[in-house]
Amino acid sequence: MRMFTSRPGTQKYQIKTHSQAYHRPYRICAMTGTPSPPDIGPPENAIPSSSELPADIKDLLESSSFERSGALRKLLLYLWHNRSGTLSEYAVATEALGRRADFDPKIDATVRVQVSRLRQKLKEFYEGEGENFPLLLRIPMGSHVLEVSPRLTEAVGMASDNLAEPPDAMPRQTFYLSLLGAACLLLLAMCLWLLKKQQGLPGQNVVTNTSAREFWRKILDGPQRTRIVLAAPDFFFFGSDNTRIRDLRVNDFSAWDSSAVLKKLSAESGKTPHLDQSYTVRADTFASIGLARYLDGIGLGQKVDFVDSIDAPVHALGQANQVVFGTYTTLYSYKSYLDRMNFVIGPHENFVINRQPAPGELKSYDKTWENGDELRTIQPGIIALLPSLEGNTHLLILQARYSSSLVTFLTSSAGVDQLEKMRRAHGSPPYYEAVVFAEMDADRVIRVWPVALHPALTSTK
Repeated sequence: MRMFTSRPGTQKYQIKTHSQAYHRPYRICAMTGTPSPPDIGPPENAIPSSSELPADIKDLLESSSFERSGALRKLLLYLWHNRSGTLSEYAVATEALGRRADFDPKIDATVRVQVSRLRQKLKEFYEGEGENFPLLLRIPMGSHVLEVSPRLTEAVGMASDNLAEPPDAMPRQTFYLSLLGAACLLLLAMCLWLLKKQQGLPGQNVVTNTSAREFWRKILDGPQRTRIVLAAPDFFFFGSDNTRIRDLRVNDFSAWDSSAVLKKLSAESGKTPHLDQSYTVRADTFASIGLARYLDGIGLGQKVDFVDSIDAPVHALGQANQVVFGTYTTLYSYKSYLDRMNFVIGPHENFVINRQPAPGELKSYDKTWENGDELRTIQPGIIALLPSLEGNTHLLILQARYSSSLVTFLTSSAGVDQLEKMRRAHGSPPYYEAVVFAEMDADRVIRVWPVALHPALTSTK
């Protein structure tokens, strides 16, 4: 631990100094699924050496607040050296965050996510060990440019304590509060104006991304209605007991006695368990709501019903199209379709098995972690457009741990264009199954891209 002061007459403060190697794992190529060289960041001369930094900034970068955040240190260093210029989101992504030259900020939120995390990290620093840090570093909301100014704290500005303000001067706090109040009133007025304008144009569609719109128009095409289906997992209870039990290995009620826990509870209570399907998966619920809102926005919501798997069983697929959300443990009722697929999602959605890999494809598409960060992950998922066994309706299966990532992908023209390009490369099959990767920051979607696609079996035998 090091003691230091930034300038004569200021209060001393402490910052722990550490160093930590920075590693970045291999990625998976978006189109082939083969390992690609790791994103090792920008060239050495893209970000100037830390030796060119003022002592205060060096100490901030070496503080315990940033000791486990190699990516944020690199980003802060880059923003510091470019604080006086105009920065594009593309430049930050490719020069500071190691993104490839084909980075597209419209479909990849990496910069916005990392800047938001850096903004939060600076807040944590100033609330803790940097309480008396002499400089104020901030990134205004909606911006990725670093602003630096002297910090007028008691520790830095003790010499000015005896200087009296002019009697007619407005206190700084009152001035900022007044300014904030005026900004809030202006924002409220703008929101009310936009709301009134939107209410006055009920027939105007907000969503205009044509590729995604065409994708969903084809899915919903035909005289049949379409049902957005949420899988209802099997829970068990015994008699009038208020306790509900879920064994993730049991997804068929008739096989309840394959669970050692359920068998033990049955023996202890002398009762046979009853089935309860009152719940749906939280991630699937939010994703389906997002999809329903999107379809309303493009004028297709009137053809869609919103149900669970109890109200829309798989044997009713012949009467209506179905868009089904689910996970490894919740789509047992669609086993007759899943068994026919080449791609199979594994337990906890940690991997997708490729039963018959084509040349250049992986046998398994696995979950990975980015930069050693527990929250930053690459999650595999499956999008499968299949014909019903009767052959007159469609079944769209969306299977992933974070199903919102699949909705994000399929409601974006950029995402649908990628999927369509891959489909054309395989002969434009009308039905297909695809593996996609989603880069996530906790449960926030950063980007989604397809990695493999196979034509689906269309035989009804």
